[in-house]
Amino acid sequence: MKVFWPIEHKPRFPDLTHLGLELIEGGALSGEMGDGTEFVERTGHFYDLATGQHISYHSARMKKLGVVVTKVAGITFYRDGAQSAGAGIGRPVVLMREPDNSHDEFAVAVRNAAGKMMGHLPEGPAGKVVAKRLDAGEALDGVVCFEMMTNDGRRRMSIEVALYPRALQGFSLAPKGAGMPPTPPPAPVGVWAPDPAGRHELRYFDGTAWTHHVGDTGVVSVDPL
Repeated sequence: MKVFWPIEHKPRFPDLTHLGLELIEGGALSGEMGDGTEFVERTGHFYDLATGQHISYHSARMKKLGVVVTKVAGITFYRDGAQSAGAGIGRPVVLMREPDNSHDEFAVAVRNAAGKMMGHLPEGPAGKVVAKRLDAGEALDGVVCFEMMTNDGRRRMSIEVALYPRALQGFSLAPKGAGMPPTPPPAPVGVWAPDPAGRHELRYFDGTAWTHHVGDTGVVSVDPL
């Protein structure tokens, strides 16, 4: 049996005003699985900034905005990333293509903001679409929008992420119309980008400075500048 209890609605990061959306943590569902394991589900809800209307994950509006919501596969194999606080509701995720992955030519790795592996996008239409968009040069960001954990909080059993076009300066997909609040200045957001030192494919920029975290063919390591 699942029981719902409301919690205080709190706006969560990242800033999605360029899409005309806001992500808010809703409530929680508790229940018990067949083997007796007690669990808690937490869900992030998307709302239209202009109207306050709830926008479902797989609605026509989300598709038009280029938002893809999908599970993260293989989280049990990547405990450091998938079980960390950085994999919770509202936390940003980083996508890295793995074109040489022997199991899936459209493999896309999902990492938390600290660069720790959380899993992969599952094989199938959603993963293939995202891989092709990344291969075409589109910049996509992501955010955790659903998590299912054991009731004691020790093990995260399921994660879903929402992937969306990155905000570009002077460009917005938000609908024009009355009631739309002014767009605030962008907050510093961490991102993987080409290594300015030229020693690696990618280096992590934390929003204010380049860090020592680097990536090559989907593998994250450390190399101080």
